[in-house]
Amino acid sequence: MKIWEKIRLSLLILTSSSIFLVLGLVIFLPKQENHTATPIVFPETVSIPNWQFKSSSSPPLLLEKYPQLIAHKNYQYTLNNLPLDIEMRYIKTSVGDVKTLIRKYTGISPSFHAMSQREGVGYYGLGFDQKRAYLSACIHPEGKSTFDGKQFKQHQQKSEQYWQRLLPWLLGREKLTNDRYCLLAHLSIPLNGYSPESAYQVLEKAWLTWYQNWRSRLPKN
Repeated sequence: MKIWEKIRLSLLILTSSSIFLVLGLVIFLPKQENHTATPIVFPETVSIPNWQFKSSSSPPLLLEKYPQLIAHKNYQYTLNNLPLDIEMRYIKTSVGDVKTLIRKYTGISPSFHAMSQREGVGYYGLGFDQKRAYLSACIHPEGKSTFDGKQFKQHQQKSEQYWQRLLPWLLGREKLTNDRYCLLAHLSIPLNGYSPESAYQVLEKAWLTWYQNWRSRLPKN
């Protein structure tokens, strides 16, 4: 038998085996259901050490205008007559850029002056205007907090195991990548005589506890 005939026979055997393998998997593997977002539970109260809980509210969801907004809730606290407002938004997004998400889903247009990082937590943005100081971040379901789109995508890529999804994806049973979700947190306090640096210290202390509270509540999508 000539060499080219041996090569052709080997290719035919390999192709046939692959076809039968795929057919067998299609027949015998259970079909995966379409993946939908796991709902997040926003409790009525969340404690922050030293802060007194004041109220919480859930504005109506405008699903027609914001179909990617899954859930949201606002919280208010006080500490020695200093009010702390926290706005939470659970969003399906491929962007993960906090500045963009805040403008879109809160109507607030903050001007961030610094990005900071805390070991064991991640990145967050700090800013202030004439009246308020604020801290904002995206809490990632599979990673630490992020502030810009690049950090968000890096954490997503770390959590995705493409090789485990390759065959189901080829069979049309699963997506090659997970849907991406961001739990957007926007904390703010009035300056009221505070310097921005002093206000940041207040916000960062509250943020560390707030992050830990929500990190354990996030669904693993």
